[in-house]
Amino acid sequence: YIPLETSDDFLLGYIGKMLIEGNSIYFLSSKSVYSFDLNSGKGKMNLSKLGNGPGEYKSLFDFIIDKNAGNIELLDNNDKKIFVYDLKGNFQNSLSLPFMPFAFFKKTSSLYSFYNNNLKSEISSSKIVDYDVELQNKCNEYFPIDEKMAEYFFLGDEKVFNQSSKGFYCHISPIDTIYKYDEEKGFVPAFHLDFTDNAAPSAFYEKRYRDIMEFSEAANKNGYIYALSNFAVNGDDALLRYSKKFDKADLTSLEVSEEEIEAAFSSTDQGFIQILKEAADNIRLFHEKQIRTGFSFEKENGVPPTVSELAESMNISLSETNIVHSIAIYLTLYSISHFFKA
Repeated sequence: YIPLETSDDFLLGYIGKMLIEGNSIYFLSSKSVYSFDLNSGKGKMNLSKLGNGPGEYKSLFDFIIDKNAGNIELLDNNDKKIFVYDLKGNFQNSLSLPFMPFAFFKKTSSLYSFYNNNLKSEISSSKIVDYDVELQNKCNEYFPIDEKMAEYFFLGDEKVFNQSSKGFYCHISPIDTIYKYDEEKGFVPAFHLDFTDNAAPSAFYEKRYRDIMEFSEAANKNGYIYALSNFAVNGDDALLRYSKKFDKADLTSLEVSEEEIEAAFSSTDQGFIQILKEAADNIRLFHEKQIRTGFSFEKENGVPPTVSELAESMNISLSETNIVHSIAIYLTLYSISHFFKA
């Protein structure tokens, strides 16, 4: 574990989000964003600028790290803006939005995915919308808002996006599916969450509730799971990070590409390749001989076979002197043959 600095400037409360980027670990806590050195735990940045002045945000719902630009971006839901700071916490600029998002993810230098919860806006009636902040244009939208459910189902569901080496994922309550983003198809199902008996039937959501509190009480009473507080699809991130730290190998993937395989094959002595192929063939042949083959045995007129007949059919040699052992084997073999015949 990493002991974090606990001075007055780096005291964490409830942690709403955590990110690891490069040699830093970032936390969203108490309307502030903190960063610590990933190795020593020493505090590096305390970004606390809640207010109404220049470079100050009115609310803080989410944040991202843009490693290409070297910036940290904060999402202000109340003011409908993105505030951009450098990694030392110095204000750079702000970007206005036409809706009040609760979470966001940056796809390109100007294209973002925003999570709008069940809150409709003038430009979108969906839970997730792709919006270009430079062109001020909606590019796509996903998961249409259910008007009946929107009357009561409104959670502080900020942790809906996850980025890993395997791709870009999202989860929206109360859906029991984690989706992966595909550039051609949009969000496609990647994982199904099986809540078994704790899954709420669709009819449960069709009822009328005054607000989210009444809904939550009814769901808890029935033991239904309706929200996922957080999720992560980590893939090989930890392996890649520690390979860089301990082996000094700065890798982007653990999968060997077709080009690398072809290059290795071409540069290897063909005599050695032939030896490997022969070894593989021998191993395959050996284990194929180990595969069990079944047998069938049927006595005329339905009369059970004798011990000797059963043993002979299975190439087993029995000792005539050990009668008790022979009877035990007979009962076992007859039960097996009767089972397979049935």
